[in-house]
Amino acid sequence: MWSNSKNVFVSALAVLLWLGVSQDANAQDKDPSPELLKAHGKELLRAGKLKEAAGVFHQGFVLADGDLERVLAKNAAIVYLSLKQYEQAYYFLSYYLELVSGSPALTGKARVSIGEVEQELAGTVRFTVTVATPGALVCIDDSDCSYPLKPPVNWLVSPGRVGLVVFADGMKRLDDHVVIKPGSPETLNVTLEPLTPVVKAPPVEVAPAESNASVWPWVTLGSGAALAVAGISLEVTALVRNSNLGDDYQGQVDSGQLSYALATEQMDREFNSEVRPLHVAGLAMAATGAALVTGGILWLVLEKGATEERQSLRFGPLVTSEVTGIWLDVEF
Repeated sequence: MWSNSKNVFVSALAVLLWLGVSQDANAQDKDPSPELLKAHGKELLRAGKLKEAAGVFHQGFVLADGDLERVLAKNAAIVYLSLKQYEQAYYFLSYYLELVSGSPALTGKARVSIGEVEQELAGTVRFTVTVATPGALVCIDDSDCSYPLKPPVNWLVSPGRVGLVVFADGMKRLDDHVVIKPGSPETLNVTLEPLTPVVKAPPVEVAPAESNASVWPWVTLGSGAALAVAGISLEVTALVRNSNLGDDYQGQVDSGQLSYALATEQMDREFNSEVRPLHVAGLAMAATGAALVTGGILWLVLEKGATEERQSLRFGPLVTSEVTGIWLDVEF
């Protein structure tokens, strides 16, 4: 069965019948255990789906150990030989030989098949990868790591750059290339480094700053007073400018160049263009300042009265484009 690669497909079916595994087509979907994957691989083989069967046997092999690991390695080797995927077949045959090295009756046929694969892949070099890290997996020229391999890995490669990925839980991933020279076999021993643990500093508890609510009423009161004074100053300026004709117009009236009525009319026009903006701004600022002063005083009164029951009374400044004052939220 192992010595003639042309009859591998027929031999594969015979071997699977010899294995005598129970059938469960959907079992791998419920629980992808190695035993169920082996059974499903048999089902796929009977349906003529060699490629899918190879993938299922491969997946089960990665998860298996003991006798089941040996059986799945043998099954995968047979199917990969059928598919003429000789690199994969070589790996599983080599792994199988490691597992049964103490039984000459089981190793003879496998060694013959390895020799036939080496003839098929003449000109390649045997590339061996061993990993000291338990549980590590290896991918060779498989950037997606679709079908990882358990070390030790014996792989036939063409001389040149070969992609290599080695990974394990809790360890730094090795993702590199190895240059394989023609001639003698190459061996690479890999030891993965542990991931650097992330050290988190203990949380620092910062006590919340005590709010000093009594400051804000005084800020409101002071701001309102300042705004009111500025507004009154502008209003006084506007009134002074509009209360007399000024030296220029008074001189023209005294010399007879302008009548008093005409001079007053011109003063009104100047008031509209120059004095009125000051008048309006002064009134607005004085009114807003007065409102803030009133609000600040009310705030102080309310805060003093609510000292013992502050949790039921919340208030603060309210300034919008349309209104200036304070907001109150009282709970009874």
